[in-house]
Amino acid sequence: MKRFTLIAMLLASFSLDADPAPVTAPIPEGGRAQQIQYLENALRDGDLTQQQHDDILARMASKPCQEIDHTLAADREKTLAEAVAKQLKVSEVKIETSFFSEGWSVLLVTNPSWEDQYLFYSGDPATSESVTTFGGSAPFWAAGDIEQTILAEAPGIPRGLAACFAWHITLGPRFTPESG
Repeated sequence: MKRFTLIAMLLASFSLDADPAPVTAPIPEGGRAQQIQYLENALRDGDLTQQQHDDILARMASKPCQEIDHTLAADREKTLAEAVAKQLKVSEVKIETSFFSEGWSVLLVTNPSWEDQYLFYSGDPATSESVTTFGGSAPFWAAGDIEQTILAEAPGIPRGLAACFAWHITLGPRFTPESG
């Protein structure tokens, strides 16, 4: 029951609102203090190992998205949105957030008909199919698991891009180079 309560409280503290700008402030200190208290309680109660606890604290202090390009010019966004909509066989999609590194792309796409999803591309999204997808969000303590899952499901993805994605959906739903 404690684990369920912890998970429910953490999930309630995060959301992936469809804000068109990929920007957010860093986690407020009050929120960070609350997250650290959750971690301490989970460690004390045996819901986390010491290694998991330490990994989460390190990830909370990291800024893995600083080296990841997230710029997308309006004309390129339009081209990609049209191509992705065609790939997904829907009339339209909106690209909410984008990440680019070493020829790889991750796009958060929205459509009123289905849950927002992140699409991972090993080539140009305008001309290639997605390698894998990810839907939803995850609590802050799952960043390591998310990163490992992405590395496994998207062979060849740059580790920094996988780390940025994991951080983005767990510790910083929106980021700027200054915050993440």
